[in-house]
Amino acid sequence: MLDVLTRGCSCADPGRGLLVHRLNLSPVDAVEQELGKALMVTLAASRASSTWEQYVPRFEKFMEWCAARSPPRSALPASEITVALYLQSVLQTSNTFSVIKGTSAAISTLHEVNGYESPTEGKLCGQIRSAGERILGGRLVNQKEPLEWDVLHSYCIAACASGDFMRMLVAATALLAFSAFLRYSDVVSVYADEVKVFDTHAEIFLEKRKADQLRLGSIIVVARAADVRACPVRMLVWAISVTGSTGRHVPVFRRVDGRVVQWHPERARETYHRSEAMPYDQCSRYVLRFLAQHAKRSEADFRKEFGTQSLRSGGATAVAAAGVDSRMFQRHGGWRSTGCMNLYIKDSLEARLAVTRALPYAKGAAECE
Repeated sequence: MLDVLTRGCSCADPGRGLLVHRLNLSPVDAVEQELGKALMVTLAASRASSTWEQYVPRFEKFMEWCAARSPPRSALPASEITVALYLQSVLQTSNTFSVIKGTSAAISTLHEVNGYESPTEGKLCGQIRSAGERILGGRLVNQKEPLEWDVLHSYCIAACASGDFMRMLVAATALLAFSAFLRYSDVVSVYADEVKVFDTHAEIFLEKRKADQLRLGSIIVVARAADVRACPVRMLVWAISVTGSTGRHVPVFRRVDGRVVQWHPERARETYHRSEAMPYDQCSRYVLRFLAQHAKRSEADFRKEFGTQSLRSGGATAVAAAGVDSRMFQRHGGWRSTGCMNLYIKDSLEARLAVTRALPYAKGAAECE
């Protein structure tokens, strides 16, 4: 946390950071120095660690942009016109409004934690954000399709029949993401000692989840299936056992040596990392590659239509079609609002036609027949 607040802050002593510098702490008083560090940690705790991970890189880009101006502009504190010009430059190179919104929030937050008034609160910056939302807000860039259950089910049966470690590991990953509506960040946060297995289901405790603002953790329940070849609980238990994760506080899905997997697949299990979670690019590569191969499609073509989020949205779409109570549906997926939840659901043609079929003219047409 301390590093998050000190990164990108210009001062004579980078180890202390701008915040401590502005408090005029004694350079020789050890007590004040320790209190200053503790104060920075406390301020860092005012935001979730995942928030800092997004804000700090964005603020660093803002600093680089300010330094590149002639003459250079001040990034901390920054004037409203400086921020407005930067937001305009971001607007011209972005495809989604979330980039504008996140950049503005990052600049505002870094000013506030350093004791400055936020330059983003003025009318000029507000108008830039409003314009950005109107211009970019409605765009859905590279929106991926939800993965259908039939495709995943067929792959899992084939993977289990093959006995291949990596194919079965992908099946376990995909089934869990599909059934528990998990993002990649959720999948790699599943720890072996935080999974409880029962006769009818499994309980998975996630210490943190994207929408869990209070960081109280989430317990996700996943039912067992009659078909053991496509049962997320059975495959999760297999993954915990075969990767040597039983009883250990390590991610179930961890890094593997890609070169060994490619040239010596029979040794893939030996290369499983002891504690490092599987990186996103590796998870995405193996999941989409094996699913594409099973569907007899090129990986490049498959990626144009599907991504790792297709598993989460595929599960959500299947459950929505089954008419599950919306409150439980939203809780299972960890969505903060029904608006966010609906972005993951692709309604079937029959579901969409049900709206107009309920109208009097459609009922009348049915009677005429």
